[in-house]
This record gives sequence, structure tokens and C-alpha cells, in this order.
Amino acid sequence: MTLDLGHLREYLTLVTGGAVPPLSLGKEWLAGLQSIMILFATVYRFYSNEGKDYRDESSPTGYRRVRWTTLVFAWGSFVISCVVFSLILFFLLEGLPSSDTITEPSIRADIACLQVLTLVWIGYPLVSLAARIAAVGEPPDKMNATISLLKDLSYAFLDVGSKGGLAIFFVLKATWIDSTKELTLIAAANNTVA
Repeated sequence: MTLDLGHLREYLTLVTGGAVPPLSLGKEWLAGLQSIMILFATVYRFYSNEGKDYRDESSPTGYRRVRWTTLVFAWGSFVISCVVFSLILFFLLEGLPSSDTITEPSIRADIACLQVLTLVWIGYPLVSLAARIAAVGEPPDKMNATISLLKDLSYAFLDVGSKGGLAIFFVLKATWIDSTKELTLIAAANNTVA
């Protein structure tokens, strides 16, 4: 997804003749950052079990409080993941002009698509955080069915909105801009730049 939105950003730079500035960090680097983000999110979610207590049959309550080092590890991983995520968002959206400065409707739609689909991603860490807060007080090895359902529905909505949204946008774009017009935009931008 990061690569696809990076491609869109590069296309916008080309067809606007630089009115949309180029990415200050290449899309391949952003995809690499996305891998780092996913690694730390995985550590938070699976390795440290979101910092939840753990089952211990020798404990009087049957559960033992998680050690503070595990909490620091879990929440530190979550924060690092969110920081990397913020950097990806920043680099994809930095320097985008306002819609008032762009006159071509198809380019304005492309900019709006880039902004909306990038900002939809903010829902992922918010859903994760909300599900963790909602699970406070729940046994660590059990998942409340309602929380699980709402979490899965939220992630499904976000997946369809972001990944499906990009595919739907480009299919619909083909109905209002034909290849001749798009090639004309690219050629005009190349002549302006040259």
C-alpha cells in the first residue's frame, strides 16, 4: 500500500510539473519503514501479548501481574511502531498543495485520494489501542467476544476502505479520464519541466 501511494505521489509530481513536490524520502525507503513498523507492532501484539497479565496456576488468583519490564517492552514497541507510522504518513503527505492551487479536476481527485487513503490508516493504531483499553480487567488468556467482533469488524472496514478504496478509485478514474488525456497531462508536464 505504501508503494502504491508512493507511485501515486510520484505520478502527481510528474503531471503537475513539480507543483506537487517529489517525495523527500523515496517510496522504497517508506516501504522499508513500513516493515519496521509492522515488526514493532507484532512485538507489541504477539510477543508481549499487549502487556497483559499472564496465567500462573501457582498464584492465588490464577493470574500473575505482568512484570514492569514486559510492560515497558510492550508499550515501548507500540510507541516505536506509532512513531515510524507517523513518519510514513508525514513523508507521503508533506508538501501537498491545497486544492485551490490545482485547476485540473483529475489531479485534484488524485490528491484527495492520496490524502484520504493515507489518513484512513490512522484507524489501525486507534482500533488496537481501543481494544486494549476495552480489555482491561479481562482475563489475559480470554478475549471478550464483543471486543473481538468489534475489533475484527473495524480492521475489516479499514482494510476495505484503504486497500479496496485505492482499487475502486482507479477503476472509477478510468471512467472520467481516458488514457489520451492522461498522456497529454504527462506530456504537458514534461514540456513544462524541460
